[in-house]
Amino acid sequence: MLHTPEHVQYGVITSRPDEWKSIPASRNNAGIYDVQGENIIELLQSLVA
Repeated sequence: MLHTPEHVQYGVITSRPDEWKSIPASRNNAGIYDVQGENIIELLQSLVA
C-alpha cells in the first residue's frame, strides 16, 4: 500500500550535512542529520512511530 504524499516523511542521515543545505524546505522533510549526531536515534524512532 502506498502512502499519499502528505503522509510521507523522510530524513537524511549523512556525513556531509552541508551538501544538503540547498534542498528546499518541505513539510515532509524531517531534517538533515549528521552521522555523528546524537539525535539520529530520535529521528528513527519518530519515523517508525
